[in-house]
Amino acid sequence: MPEWLSITIVLALGGILVRIGMWIQKIDGRLGALETIKTSFENFKDGMLEFKGEVLARLPPASVSSGSPMRLTALGQQISKKLQLTEWAAELASDLALEVEDKRPFELDEFSDDYVHAELDDSWKARIAECAYDFGIREDSVLAVLKIVLRDALIDLRPKKDKGQ
Repeated sequence: MPEWLSITIVLALGGILVRIGMWIQKIDGRLGALETIKTSFENFKDGMLEFKGEVLARLPPASVSSGSPMRLTALGQQISKKLQLTEWAAELASDLALEVEDKRPFELDEFSDDYVHAELDDSWKARIAECAYDFGIREDSVLAVLKIVLRDALIDLRPKKDKGQ
């Protein structure tokens, strides 16, 4: 093989290798941009998932309507009937009357929520768990029913003139 042909082949291979190197460098630059886009998209996706969780956390349980003031749905009324909550709330409301006499309706709502989450004994907690199991719902849905029934019973104890506040 002539010497000039060997030099030509070597130069051609060198040129090809330089071109491949330049092409890889271009691709690497584009890959870096793709990596940036991927990271941005992942951050966006994580933000959307967090936002979705916040929105879903604000939704009331199935046993309660989302209107204001919150009311029981048909499911909530079934839960109330099964646990005989109307009688329980009327009796409890009369016991708590002095403690809540100066509270406004929105304060009674908060008071009722605090009461059903902190003051119920173990037998009530067991009844709530059983009811949640029977209806295939979470316990917080049953607690929401207790809260609303108790709140309504406390509001009903107030003098008629105060109910509009």
